Amino acid sequence: MNNTKTFFDEQIALRWPDWEPTGPQVEDWESLIRPYRDEDVLEAIKEHACRRKYKSPSLSDVRILLKRYGFAKKLFTRYLFVQRPDNGVFHKIYIRDKQEISDEFLLEMGMYWAKKYKERYGGEWIAYTGVTDEDMCKKRWSIRSAK
Repeated sequence: MNNTKTFFDEQIALRWPDWEPTGPQVEDWESLIRPYRDEDVLEAIKEHACRRKYKSPSLSDVRILLKRYGFAKKLFTRYLFVQRPDNGVFHKIYIRDKQEISDEFLLEMGMYWAKKYKERYGGEWIAYTGVTDEDMCKKRWSIRSAK
């Protein structure tokens, strides 16, 4: 968020006209909203204003809403699978980053997790990207039915 003071004055304080926040309260609000995009904070504040009919907003309630509105939009998310080719067991692993995740990075992460799973659980593990849960279930079924 670029200008937290202006956003606070125009979007938060005006929704609770009887509320007179202290300096530290304003600082707390600005600190809370600073990492998020304006549109995410606005959605959270609107929902909070509809739910809360008190004279002042609740910082903790808005923090919870921001986790819902801001998290998915603040981070890019992709996923990959690691699978044991001997028994078909697979795990889905979510990769989250503040920047867009390239195919190359996702593949690197897949190789990293395959190695970690081998160390932890033993056996060989193969990383798959660009496949769905359904694809992985079919792979598992074909491995198990071949035995």
